[in-house]
Amino acid sequence: MKRPALRLPGRRRLRRLSLRTRLLCLSTTLVAVGLLGTGVIVTTALHGYLQDRVDDRLVLTGQIAARLAPPSGTDTPPSVQALGVLGDTTVTYLDDAGATRRAFDASTAPPGGGPDLPALDRGGVLAHQGRPFTVPAKDGDHSWRVVALTQPAQVFPPDRTDNQGTVLVATSLDQVDRTVTQTRNLSLTVGAALLALLTAAGWFAVRSGLRPLTRIEETATAITAGDYSHRVPELAAPRTEVGRLTACLNQMLSQIDTAFQARAEAEARTRRFFADASHELRTPLVGIKGYTDLYRMGALPTREDVDQTVTRIAAESERLTRLVEEMFLLARLDEDSHRQTAEAGREPAFALDLAPMDLRTLAADALP
Repeated sequence: MKRPALRLPGRRRLRRLSLRTRLLCLSTTLVAVGLLGTGVIVTTALHGYLQDRVDDRLVLTGQIAARLAPPSGTDTPPSVQALGVLGDTTVTYLDDAGATRRAFDASTAPPGGGPDLPALDRGGVLAHQGRPFTVPAKDGDHSWRVVALTQPAQVFPPDRTDNQGTVLVATSLDQVDRTVTQTRNLSLTVGAALLALLTAAGWFAVRSGLRPLTRIEETATAITAGDYSHRVPELAAPRTEVGRLTACLNQMLSQIDTAFQARAEAEARTRRFFADASHELRTPLVGIKGYTDLYRMGALPTREDVDQTVTRIAAESERLTRLVEEMFLLARLDEDSHRQTAEAGREPAFALDLAPMDLRTLAADALP
C-alpha cells in the first residue's frame, strides 16, 4: 500500500502566497543572509587584525621585560612602567617552579581585575614557544592576551644561574572587544536600514517585472468574458521570456479565435441547410398528403383519376427519395472533407472531379 506523501504546513502556507510576495521574500532573505555573512566576515577579520597587532606589541613588550631582572621593592620601577604605554599591560615574574616573584600592573586599575594567569613552570612556558594565548579576566567578561617567555641567564647574578626564571606579560583585549562590538553594532544598524531600503526597492522592481503577467491576466479575463479578439500587448523584446510567452499566447488566441469563427460559420451553414432541406422536403410531402386526402375524401370517382393520382404520388415519392439521397451524399462529402483535413495524406472516399460548368444548363435542369 502506497503511503501518502507528507506535506509540511509551512509549504502549504507558502503556496498560498502570491508569486510577487514569494519573490520578494526570497530576494529579501538572500540579501539579509548576504549582509549578515558580510558583517560576520568583516567583524571576524577586524578582530583578527586587531588581535594580531596586540600580539605583535605583546611579544615585543615580553621580549623587553624578559631582559629586565625582577626589580626589588614594592614600587613599580620606571623601566616596567614604560611597558604600559601601549595599553593595559601587566608584567609577572615567576621562578622556574611557577611561583610568583613580582607582579606589576601598568595601570592603576586593570580591566576586570587583571588576567587570571595560569600556574606555569619553566616547562609550561617552554611549551607555549613564545606564542601569545588568551586567558579570561578575574572579574570581567573580556579576555587578556598573554605571552610567556624565559629569561636569559645573563639577566641574573652569577650566583642564581640555577634558577633563571620566566616572565608573563599580559595585555587586555577590552579595547579590541569594544572596537569589534561597535563595528558589529554599526554593521547591524546599517544592514537593517539597507535591507529595508532594498525591500522597498525590490517591491517596486518585482511589481514592474511582473506587470506583463498582470496584462496577460487581464487578457485572459477579457477572453473569458467572450472577447476572443483580445490580444496580449507586446511589453518586452521578442527574445526575452516574456516576449516569447506573449507571442505563444497571441498565436494560441488567434487559433482559438479562428476555430470559434469556423464553428460559428459551420453552425450557420447547418442552420441554413436544415432550413433549405425542410423546405425541399415539405414540397413532395405536401403533394403526397394532398393526393391521399383527396382519395380518402372520395374526390376521385373514376379509375382514371385514381391512377393519375397514384402516378403523381409515385413521382413525389421518387422526388422525396432523391432529395434524401442527395442530403445523405452531402453529409458524406462533408464528413470526408473533415476527415481529410484531420488526417493528412488520406485519400478521400468521394473524389471530386472539378470542371467548368454552364450555370444556365443547371438552371434549366432545375426547372420542373
